Amino acid sequence: GNSEIKWTAGDPDDSADALTVDLYWTRDGETWNEIATSVPNTGSHAWNTTTVGAGGNTFRIRVVVRDPAGVHAEFVTGEFTIINHAPVAAFRFEPATATVEQVVKFTDESTDDGALTAWQWEFGDGATSQGQNPEHRYAAKGTYTTKLTVTDNGGLAASTERTVEIVNSVPRISLISPEAGSAWTANQSIDIEYSAIDPDDDELRITLEYDCIGDDFGWGTIAADQPNTGTYTWSLARIRESGSYIVRVTVTDADGAWAEAVSGEFTIDLNTAPVAAFSFSPSPATKKDTVQFTDESTDDGAIVEWRWEFGDGATSSQRNPEHKYGSKGLYAVKLTVVDNGGLTSTVEHTVEVINAVPEVTIVKPAAGSMLAASSPIVVEYEADDADDDELAVKLEYSRVGDEAGWVVIAEDQANSGSYAWSASGIRKGGLYRVRVTATDTDGASGTGTSGEFTVIALGNRIVAAAPNPAVDSVTFYYDIPTDGTLYVYTVAGSPVYTANLPSAGIAHEWNLLSGSRPVASGLYLYVVVSGNEKSDVGRLAIIR
Repeated sequence: GNSEIKWTAGDPDDSADALTVDLYWTRDGETWNEIATSVPNTGSHAWNTTTVGAGGNTFRIRVVVRDPAGVHAEFVTGEFTIINHAPVAAFRFEPATATVEQVVKFTDESTDDGALTAWQWEFGDGATSQGQNPEHRYAAKGTYTTKLTVTDNGGLAASTERTVEIVNSVPRISLISPEAGSAWTANQSIDIEYSAIDPDDDELRITLEYDCIGDDFGWGTIAADQPNTGTYTWSLARIRESGSYIVRVTVTDADGAWAEAVSGEFTIDLNTAPVAAFSFSPSPATKKDTVQFTDESTDDGAIVEWRWEFGDGATSSQRNPEHKYGSKGLYAVKLTVVDNGGLTSTVEHTVEVINAVPEVTIVKPAAGSMLAASSPIVVEYEADDADDDELAVKLEYSRVGDEAGWVVIAEDQANSGSYAWSASGIRKGGLYRVRVTATDTDGASGTGTSGEFTVIALGNRIVAAAPNPAVDSVTFYYDIPTDGTLYVYTVAGSPVYTANLPSAGIAHEWNLLSGSRPVASGLYLYVVVSGNEKSDVGRLAIIR
């Protein structure tokens, strides 16, 4: 504990000097240990003697006094005795009664007049620890004597013992199968799967039982006193009643402790064979079609397996599969179904895959486009045949509103995807359409028709105006080899309007303004100059 050191010190030169004191202790008179330094000269200091460790009767104290100038004087006491009391060992633990699955927590409650410096635990099973508050897990049931030895800073030791009891653990079991909601028939066997463990490694015995929900007979024994193998095959041949059932598995250890697991409800049915049936669509189909097969089989229990054979070597195990055939022909499709009792049924139908009609899409001319008859008009198209047959292509054109109907451009052409149509023979401009017909080797034809586009046919002229007469605006259609200029005059020869015409274009629209002023009603003349070439003079009527 604490002991008080007292001294008296003064400075004869100057009583007002502030003196400081250094304190030391020794056990053998040779090695001096610091207690405190630069202590104010208060005449006393509290010393915790537990820091010296072991007690003895040869202790002395040295007091060194210094003035502000560094001059010092010292005094050494005579020998005196310090007594160190032995510690008192004590501990607690929890839980009070444990199993091999539990960790026992030990808590040191030892006391000492000084300080404890070492703990030695012996758990009674050969294991040890030097921690102050250790944890330990026992590997087997039994009664164990746990010993704690503590040592203080004076080297004194004390021990105490307590008994720890490790009791039997209850076994554990979980049921894996049969699964809740599963369906069985009386001619099947159920593999009852379970997992049973005993933390104490005792030998376990297994009892299996069943119960039909809703009857008055209670639990019936499947098997009793079985070894713990993890599985038992239960034959359902003796089941005489359809219904919902549950299974119970009970596990018992060598000490009589037991646990049980009960399954969810499953069904057992007295089974008859299923009736296989299916439909399919479309019928007939083509190579480009995906045929949808729909199972329509029936059973008194549940159908659990579908085996499809599509007649071309392909198969499926889906209930309602889809299938695409690679070529034309007749295919015998077979469906075999299996029910939950293992019984099967088969049905067969013929699927006819016929020739597919070619498909044609017009890419050019685009609807709304404006083309000159003086240059070749490129017709682009996409013609596809799902059966990969060779296609013969025919191209036609028609002027909208013309009673002449469709006129052949070319026929019996290879499926190249493009054709340059020389439209120079067209003498009448207006709205036109193009039609492409592709015919396969079986004679099936597919047609694609373009949207309406404009063909400008100027004949011998290089410029024309429409509408004529004009009210709000007029469009000049032209066909020139080089860039040119459009001139509009009054009949008196006064210029009204001028515009540059690029040779790459074919039309120019005028809003009937001269500068910012509307042109008056009347008759006007127009002409186009392109290089050294000059068009005929045209006449334009404007009506306001």
